[in-house]
Amino acid sequence: MTNTVTIHTLPGSTDTDGAGESLRDIIEAGLVGGPRTVPGERDEDEAWAYTRTVSPLIHYDADGLKLFDQITVDNPSYYPFHDELGIFKAHGAEIAAAVGFSSASPDAVARGFDVVELGAGALRKTAYLLQAFADALPPSPNPTPLSYYALDLSKPELERVLGDLDAGYGAALARVSRVGLHADYDAGLKLAAEGKLAALSGGDAARPHHFAFIGTSLGNFSREDAGKFLASIPLRAGVDKLVLGLDGRPEPGEAGRRKVETAYNDPAGKGRAFEEHGWVVVRRELGLAPDTSIEWANRYNEPLGRHECYYRVKEEQTLHLPNRGVDVHLAKGELLHVEWSIKWAHDEAVELFTRAGLRVVQSWKAPTSEYRVWVLEKAE
Repeated sequence: MTNTVTIHTLPGSTDTDGAGESLRDIIEAGLVGGPRTVPGERDEDEAWAYTRTVSPLIHYDADGLKLFDQITVDNPSYYPFHDELGIFKAHGAEIAAAVGFSSASPDAVARGFDVVELGAGALRKTAYLLQAFADALPPSPNPTPLSYYALDLSKPELERVLGDLDAGYGAALARVSRVGLHADYDAGLKLAAEGKLAALSGGDAARPHHFAFIGTSLGNFSREDAGKFLASIPLRAGVDKLVLGLDGRPEPGEAGRRKVETAYNDPAGKGRAFEEHGWVVVRRELGLAPDTSIEWANRYNEPLGRHECYYRVKEEQTLHLPNRGVDVHLAKGELLHVEWSIKWAHDEAVELFTRAGLRVVQSWKAPTSEYRVWVLEKAE
């Protein structure tokens, strides 16, 4: 069975597909620089101080997403992907039950359900989750009781992965309609909050709209902003659920540090290729040809519980910022902060959820790491 896919571009989104002015503005704002930041209180943290930043949005053009796909699939040391996939395979039916699909009434199945994935990616893990959701629903005259909305910044990538999903899992997902949302988080959440989501697939606005935020995406937020983001997801108490993937702090010491750093900086260099492709995007947005004037640097910051990524300037250089009409000088050896991936200990995660007005329905931990999948709902 072929399931026709429609992709909607939502207004007010940052676009990574071309020379979008919005992305250029974000890049320029980071390169102008700000106060000097030392990431920690140890003497060794001084060596990682920075004044300029580069938004991680640079990673998610079509080529960047393909490179990230290679990290997840071809890099066995990247445990967050493999451990989360293992949880979905082993506990998919339990996750579906915790969300409420197994106990859905015939009337509820007839009305249908919406599932929005925030940052869809390659959908390899998502396919197992959707299949578990669809399999848990009782039989119904409604041929497609589950509507899946894949939200992503890259429209070409949405077209590719949703097509791959149909080709690879079409029969298994026959009860799932697929809709692409070409948008950033803010635009997608605004659509759901305004009750306009179900209308895109001809559904009832009052029916449940569940969310999936899997992978390590929440780790890219600061600890403070993570709570604000979770609180912004428009869950209705007693109706909607959130399926969240979250990496935990590894065991303290050398073994834990090595596990995290190797996951992101693998021996085959796939992580490095992905990160350094971001500089190609920076230069493209500034109207410049690619070069090799930076290198990627990373570390696990144990006291702060986060993996940190930087660009180190290899050659002194001056960049012109077209939108601002100014030049910025980058010194040799200077670090540009790109992103971090925060790791949450179990108790830290529970406190985060409480701060965001959420409560834990159930959680599952990977056997060989601290990675967990959580089902959450709005606290009454």
